[in-house]
Amino acid sequence: MPETTSTQLDALAWVRERGAVPGRCVAARQRSGRGRGPRRWESPEGGLYLSSIIPTPSPPGSLLPLAVGADLAALLERMFGLEVRVKWPNDLVVDPPPLPAAKIGGILVDAPALPDGKTVVVVGVGLNANSPTGPTPPELRRRGAVVAERTGRTIDLVVLEGAVDASLRTTVRGLADEEGRLRALERCRARLFGVGQRVAVDGHVGGRLEGLAEDGALLVREQTGLREVRVGDLLVLGD
Repeated sequence: MPETTSTQLDALAWVRERGAVPGRCVAARQRSGRGRGPRRWESPEGGLYLSSIIPTPSPPGSLLPLAVGADLAALLERMFGLEVRVKWPNDLVVDPPPLPAAKIGGILVDAPALPDGKTVVVVGVGLNANSPTGPTPPELRRRGAVVAERTGRTIDLVVLEGAVDASLRTTVRGLADEEGRLRALERCRARLFGVGQRVAVDGHVGGRLEGLAEDGALLVREQTGLREVRVGDLLVLGD
């Protein structure tokens, strides 16, 4: 569709009406794109805004947003030659390790409960694919990056949509068993942005980023020991 309030809200409405039926909602622009928590995702025309409805035999667990990010980072590298990392918990960034890294995409995951007990996840992805056709939002100017500007070519959004949707479904299927989950964890660890750097969580400078726990929690080495962070906003400060 050319415009919607939010593809994630559209996808959740799909699930309420149809249950665990696979599908995807895509828009050229979102009026109120959802970010993590109360945040908005700036969604000018030119980007890819996609929410995939993916039935799954069991809940994929807390690792899902990071696993989606790691696999999308690998996809963007294959398609466009970009070095992409995952900034915990759900952002895609380019230009690491120099700081500040520029955000090129974001991920949002919902797991709505269904009355019949079936399991479904809704995975939303926003990617800054092409330069905005209208005014560039201030946040994108300040902290964002655009695939087309980094590659010097216009991105075919239809091709990108199909590739991203396939990647999301493969990621969810891969988390259905323990072996797949462990492989996904290694991919997440390999793509994690900021390892070895000083970090702040929710404004508190907490030490150096050491890696990921098995459930996807952030591991921060502090003077008092190793801290596990499961909720919060991460800022990578550098050396």
